[in-house]
Amino acid sequence: MAKRIYIDMDGTLCRFHDAEHKYIEQMWEKGFYINLQPFEEFVKAISLCIDRNADTEFFIISAVLDTEPPFVEGEKREWLHRHLPQLSDENMLFVPAGADKSSIIPEMSANCILIDDYNKNLSEWRIQGGTAIKFINDINDRGLGAYGGEIGNIWDGERVRYNDSAMATCLRIERLSGIKNTIEKENAFYGFSDDVLPDQFLELLPSYFSVRQTHDTHLIQELYRKGEGFFDYESVSAHSRNFVREITTDKQNGQLALYQRENNLNDAMMNCLDTCYTLSRAYAISLNKITGWMIASIRQEHLWQTYPVTCSNLQSYISKQLARDTRLTVLADQIKAISTQINKAESRVYLPASSDVEMDVTSGGVQKSVLSDWCRQMKTLMKDYSDEWRQLAGTEYPNILFGNGQIKYQKYADTQKTSRTIHQK
Repeated sequence: MAKRIYIDMDGTLCRFHDAEHKYIEQMWEKGFYINLQPFEEFVKAISLCIDRNADTEFFIISAVLDTEPPFVEGEKREWLHRHLPQLSDENMLFVPAGADKSSIIPEMSANCILIDDYNKNLSEWRIQGGTAIKFINDINDRGLGAYGGEIGNIWDGERVRYNDSAMATCLRIERLSGIKNTIEKENAFYGFSDDVLPDQFLELLPSYFSVRQTHDTHLIQELYRKGEGFFDYESVSAHSRNFVREITTDKQNGQLALYQRENNLNDAMMNCLDTCYTLSRAYAISLNKITGWMIASIRQEHLWQTYPVTCSNLQSYISKQLARDTRLTVLADQIKAISTQINKAESRVYLPASSDVEMDVTSGGVQKSVLSDWCRQMKTLMKDYSDEWRQLAGTEYPNILFGNGQIKYQKYADTQKTSRTIHQK
């Protein structure tokens, strides 16, 4: 039986209560549910789980009060379409408040996993044979009663926390749910604290590049002295990487292993550094450019707080950035060339030379008309290029393994299923 993961909504995906429990009075107001703030890292974690595990079914299971207005369910669905657009309406389940959530689940078993912030729901689920994981938000799990369960009752099972990173939570949910690793995930390097690429990576790039360049130069000289050559950089880089990692008494060998020990680096960091260096040499990308891209990914985009730090993702990111910069350069050259051509053509229209005037008279005004039409067409084309350039220059997130935020939001925009007329109170 395939794994099925059910996630509560109020107090789990979204901040249903703040620290002072001010929301109760607003529950019957239109716009309340649709404007609830998400637990951002947890929502990212669930989104990441969905993207990474195509063979696992994901459902939202949320309670609705009998006394609440009929628009509440619609607002909840709208909230979910906005924040988890991978889920269809069929994957959004609603039960009466206070009801046993397991009662609507067919074929209950340990493969049915509930993530909820309320002990009562979790206990009932576990009694029926399901797997229960408590979501620790910013007000529950204190043994204070109310939304954390009975007074003095602390949940004795597994937990995930609202303030853990998205990747750390995703990996924990996969482990607690017993989701098997795919080959793709088995080959990933989860070797960093919370799977976030640290700032130290940026500091290491220049020194690592220097070590590798020295040894690559030595290796290539050795190959040519032996009458050997190579056809592409990636093959010699792989040879060089293995060559310099060997620990021997030879001064030319073992320097990279020494570098790793001196900087106290794990294999994950070394593999990521190697990926940057190999791509730099293979595609003639300068160290400064790669460093700039990585600064953006770590400090501006916070990319590696959402996506796993793997060599494949790193390579995908750099390749996308290279393609993006290449396209921007092409567009800039095209815009400049068209602009020059338009200026020349408009000079012939509005400040014509005597030869242009004679030709226009001879053609009965056709030449001026043709040039004017051509200028309009070129201006339209230049606007298209300029729009593409601006759009591309503003696109900071490439397609990366296990998800794509832009595609998600486009999917959300294209599949609106409920009214967009609800206004924030």
